Amino acid sequence: MQSPAATGPSSDAHQWRRRAMALEAEVQALRDRLLALARVLPLEWIELLGRDAEEILEQAPLELFAEGNEAQFAGSPSVAVELERAWARLASQKLR
Repeated sequence: MQSPAATGPSSDAHQWRRRAMALEAEVQALRDRLLALARVLPLEWIELLGRDAEEILEQAPLELFAEGNEAQFAGSPSVAVELERAWARLASQKLR
């Protein structure tokens, strides 16, 4: 049996504090995932990150990267370099 002190207000506050910290960690992990997606999604699909799940499913194609060419990345020593090149290509297309 637990002592009254272990089930009192102090224990409840500690439990809620732990829960809040766990939720903050989950929110941070989700934020990190969204930021990572924003870095790799084609520009025209980035706006979907701020929408509800139902809207995303209605508007997004089955394969977001269906038009991509996997061969263009085959010889690259660095994914980061290729991503920078891809963003530069997309940016130059948007400016035209």
